[in-house]
Amino acid sequence: MRAWWILAVAALRSGMQYRGNFLLSLVSGLFYNASSFALIWVLGARLGAVQGWEFTELCFLFGLRLAAHGLWIPFLGAVSNLEQLVRSGNFDTYLLRPASPLVQVATSQVSIDSLAELGLGVVVLAWMGGRTGIQWSPFSVTFLVVAVIGGALIEASLQIVLASLAFSDVNSRQLRTGLDQMITTVGGYPISLFDSVGRFIFTGVVPIAFIAFAPATVLLGKPFPVFLGYAAPAFGVAFFCGAIAFWNLQIRRYRSSGG
Repeated sequence: MRAWWILAVAALRSGMQYRGNFLLSLVSGLFYNASSFALIWVLGARLGAVQGWEFTELCFLFGLRLAAHGLWIPFLGAVSNLEQLVRSGNFDTYLLRPASPLVQVATSQVSIDSLAELGLGVVVLAWMGGRTGIQWSPFSVTFLVVAVIGGALIEASLQIVLASLAFSDVNSRQLRTGLDQMITTVGGYPISLFDSVGRFIFTGVVPIAFIAFAPATVLLGKPFPVFLGYAAPAFGVAFFCGAIAFWNLQIRRYRSSGG
């Protein structure tokens, strides 16, 4: 953890050296996600409620998903570069250093624009959290923070698993892109919008429901198994441990390309 923190801070400082590019990345990330929030705002204001979810509750759910996404991308999102590192042979350099290869790859680059996602997500949560009728207490605030972290770990886990397939010479770029689009499209809406097959897929196969929807039902008092809602952050820790184990298993298959 200490090595990850040192390398992540170093990568962030490196990205901030070019002030113009840093600010442009933040602004572009802010406008892109603000446009998505504006769409939910317009639809929610026009429809009023969707499957029992009020407009402000939909916005709160969106903020929770955005905050979780914005938390994992800046400091772990560089795992998406693994396939290129493996094919070029540059991954060999990470094996020669004393730090964990996963930590080195994950902190090799910081996505600056995703910091805007995290910031916007926090703003939306704070804004809508006061308009949804949530009974805030030290416990609920703590649960919200833990839920954001748990959601970030779930999303990071899924991406790490797909990225590590590169060690087996599997091209997972389309899978990773599809997963990211799926989370962006589905993760910010109630799972109850889907039929039984969709709900099964997004809870039991690709656990997108536990990124934001499940913990949101706890805070908002929405219909969903209470145990699963409270356990969502713990699932994030479990999935992340499983993803690291899968990475360690896959890395044994790595064969240098000699590049």
